[in-house]
Order: sequence, then structure tokens, then C-alpha cells
Amino acid sequence: MGRKITMTGSNARYIEHRGYDAVPDEDWEILMEGDEAEYQEHSYGPSESIAQKRTEYGLTELTSGVEKVRPFFWSDSSMAFIFCVCRDCFNYANNMSQFEREFNCREGLVSNTFRNNPYMYLPIDKWGQNGAKERVLRLVEAYKTAIKEHSLE
Repeated sequence: MGRKITMTGSNARYIEHRGYDAVPDEDWEILMEGDEAEYQEHSYGPSESIAQKRTEYGLTELTSGVEKVRPFFWSDSSMAFIFCVCRDCFNYANNMSQFEREFNCREGLVSNTFRNNPYMYLPIDKWGQNGAKERVLRLVEAYKTAIKEHSLE
């Protein structure tokens, strides 16, 4: 079913935010009658550079890579950053809860870490410019390297 959006008023704005897997509706009509009416769409997800580099790895490779990067961990919450690398770089399609079960994390660990580090909702190649600490960036690179080296063995 299509949507009809009519925007009136001198500064009317319509801003839509979607995840990167969302497919926009083609059957809607937007009528903008205001003097400075503005329409914006934003889609979030892996950037083009990450999407092109995505490779699918099995759970065995992803979990064994964690052991190789344990020296880079500063607390249990480091696993939440591993979740993001799996999501953005290695086509890990499961949700946070499933990740916690498969990687033996305590329940709620990943979502709590996301709440304290909002840049984690962004693709990992945007983290540095959005406030990620150097230790996070080192862990991300170490884990990516560990997984790629494991796949060459």
C-alpha cells in the first residue's frame, strides 16, 4: 500500500532513516508545497568499501579468531567490538543475542556496550572519525588479520 505525504508550511521537512537492507517503497507520492520544503532519505549500513570486502566465514573460523586476539582485550566488552567486525566484514548475519550464545558471552553484553559507544551502530571504517579509542581500532585490525590468516591455513 502506497503512502501519500503532503508537506505544507514554510519550513516543512521530512527525513526518513532506514537500515541498509530496507527496500524503499516505489508507490508513494510526496507533495512538497512549502517555500523551503525539504525531503531527505538516509540509509545506514556498511559503506561501499566494506560491502565490497565482505567475505563469508564459518562460525569455527570466527570463534577461533577470538582466541588469537585475546591479548588485545581490555574487558569482556571487547567481544561487542568483535561482533561488529563479524557483522561488517565477515557476513555474520545473526543478531546480538545469537552472537552472545555462539561466542559464550554473558547475556546483554553486546547491547550494553552499544549503548555506551554509539559509534558502534556505524560501519567500522567510520569509527575512528567518530570517537573510537585507539585500543578499539587495534582490536578490530588484529581480529580481521587473525581471521584472514586462519582462512589461509
